Order: sequence, then structure tokens, then C-alpha cells
Amino acid sequence: MQDAFLRTIKGFENIKIIRPAYAVEYDYINPIQLNSSLEAKVLSGLFIAGQTNGTSGMRKLRSGLIAGINACNYVENKEPLVLGRDEAYIGVLIDDLVTKGTKEPYRLFTSRAEYRLKLRQDNSLERLSGYAVKYGLLNDEETNKYNEKIQKVGELKDLFATIKLSDEDIRELKIKSLRREQTGSISKES
Repeated sequence: MQDAFLRTIKGFENIKIIRPAYAVEYDYINPIQLNSSLEAKVLSGLFIAGQTNGTSGMRKLRSGLIAGINACNYVENKEPLVLGRDEAYIGVLIDDLVTKGTKEPYRLFTSRAEYRLKLRQDNSLERLSGYAVKYGLLNDEETNKYNEKIQKVGELKDLFATIKLSDEDIRELKIKSLRREQTGSISKES
């Protein structure tokens, strides 16, 4: 197909392709035929990921992880892992695939994610590490670090919830901020 297409371009009529481009075309299962766990609707226990379900690039890896976890859960009679659109971009990707389908390799655009302001790299640990712990993807040391961080974040949230600023405090903070902007540094007064 690539060879025939390239020969239609002026100057490429006699082109010789040494190595065809990667993943230009391939067959796949219509992802509407899958559940949100990436299990085939028509054959229980068959989980489809990667190019086979219409994804490409790094999305193959992510959907493969979810399909693999769910295949294990299926064998162990456990509930499937289904990430929501508000939890992870892979949740957006899978939901888009299984509800809307695709006619070409699926590309996830952050503009498709209504929760994109929540799906940030700086809070991914808080959003997803619980699943990593639950499914045994972290060793004991990593699990302990996760638990410590979550505890510290909770303590900070509690602390911030107790802080009350008066109108005078807010005015003083605004004045100090203006001084920093004017001088480019923090003065001794602030």
C-alpha cells in the first residue's frame, strides 16, 4: 500500500522502498466489542489490548497493563480494575474506545478529557498509587513510602484547614507580594 501511494507522487514514480514505515495499517477488533475492563463481550476471559483494540504508541503499553491486571483478576475471580475518566488518562482512553470506537489508531488528546485539570503529573501518586499497592505493583519499601506521603499530605491538608486569615493578614500579604514584584526579591520587611 505504501509503495503504491508513494508512486502517485510526482518524482517518486520509480521509488524503491527499502523498509516500509511502521504501523501504517493493521487490523483490529472494534473496541466497542469490549467491556471497560478490556474483556471481549463475546468471549469471557479474553482481554484485548494494544494495536488489537485500536491503540498505538505508548497507549498500547498502558492498555496492556490494564488488560493484564484484569486478566489476572478474572482468573482469581476478583473485580476488574476500571479507571474512571476522572482518575487517569488511560481511563479516558478506554472509555472513549469502548463507548465511541475508532476507525483509525486512537490518539488521546488532553482536550478530550473533561477532568484534565485534575489529571496532572504532580498528583498522580495520590490518584493512582493506591491501585499499585492493591495490585501488588509496588514492593514493600515503595508501599511504605507511598503510605508515608499520603499521611503527610493528609496532615498538611488538616493543618491548612485550620489556618484562618483576617482581612488585615490578607492586606499585609498583598503588600509584601507587591514589594517583591517591585524589587524582584524579598525585602527584610517581608
